Amino acid sequence: MERKKVIIKYHNGDLYQGSYENEMKNGYGELITKSGSIYKGHWKNDQKHGQGKCEYSYGNVYNGNWKKNKYSGFGEYETLEGTISKGHWKNNQLHGKGKIIYSDGQIYEGDFVHGLRNGDGIEVLTPTNVYIGSWKNNQKHGKFIAQLGKHTYAEGEFNNGHMTGQWKIIMKDYIFDGQICFEGNLENGLKEGYGRYQFYSGSVYEGHYKDNMMHGLGMINYSDGSIYSGRWKRDKKKGYGVYISAKGDVYEEFWKSGMLKSRNRISPNKSIKEKTKRKFSFQKFNHLFIPVF
Repeated sequence: MERKKVIIKYHNGDLYQGSYENEMKNGYGELITKSGSIYKGHWKNDQKHGQGKCEYSYGNVYNGNWKKNKYSGFGEYETLEGTISKGHWKNNQLHGKGKIIYSDGQIYEGDFVHGLRNGDGIEVLTPTNVYIGSWKNNQKHGKFIAQLGKHTYAEGEFNNGHMTGQWKIIMKDYIFDGQICFEGNLENGLKEGYGRYQFYSGSVYEGHYKDNMMHGLGMINYSDGSIYSGRWKRDKKKGYGVYISAKGDVYEEFWKSGMLKSRNRISPNKSIKEKTKRKFSFQKFNHLFIPVF
């Protein structure tokens, strides 16, 4: 049957104007629904099919390719609030390469599977808060590099949206000409287990963490050249430990709730101080924990 131009007013209040063939919308046509939505584009057997634009009555707009009444192929969808989703679509969902620019300015660009972030992508929360890595079911999952602030950079792994596993985080301070650096294990974004932390002052703690605090065996190399090795509890020195001055003098110390209760000089021993500059383990000597190599 030959394709013809028609104007049809349907019983439900919709109005169609365009090409018609085999008693169905075929070719280019415009449909205005009773609710106020407007579609301008191509049809096949009464279904939106091919290039078309739909302005919905609630303010959202889709402009792109259609297949059997669904977004399919390249297209762009914009909400009334201003969020824009563009890329490759399948069954009304982003599928393949895509980009979302949210109304608050955040951006995600990367791989989608059935509308969810899956695969490699870049997330820009702010100009100085950027994540680059892998995604699984809309969650950060796998290796990432990130900028976490104006002068903070990180590299590590996410597990189902949580910073978990080995991370390296560097925070630079250009005012005081220093930097904080952490290398070690994180659980849900908190320092947990073994790690190494460099303070702005240049002092370095190396040892165990719990709930983001120094907890367990650990050693600090202070920026003045002195060293403390012992136990910690919730960021405070606890129990017996060994303090080695910058000159190499060795002291036995006892701490309670972060307060020094006693100090006894053991002996001057510069060789111990020199050794503590290298990676250490702990050996129990009476009630003390001495760094050994």
